[in-house]
Amino acid sequence: MSLGTYAILLIVLFWCRKLARKAPWNYFLFFFFTIAQAYFVSGICATFSTEGMISQVIISAGMTAGVTVSVALYVMIKKADSEYLIGGFWAFFCPCLFIILLFCLSI
Repeated sequence: MSLGTYAILLIVLFWCRKLARKAPWNYFLFFFFTIAQAYFVSGICATFSTEGMISQVIISAGMTAGVTVSVALYVMIKKADSEYLIGGFWAFFCPCLFIILLFCLSI
């Protein structure tokens, strides 16, 4: 049920961009989208934890937190400039390096 809600809200957010950018509706759409995604991910985590693979769930949570922190640090450090292509490359490359580092450390 959460996967269906997640998919429907994703389609609504993608196809109804005017609605997704309108002040009161975007908050509701993104709130329910986040709740549906949280229930979906928690269901997956519960399935993995009952099968005895809790370490994979913890590693995934740590890697997700690490990527979130690395992207946030990149955004805070990066100055706004006109180098769109180079900035776009580094915006993709830096978090990828951090993902690889976290993956190697988790192995």
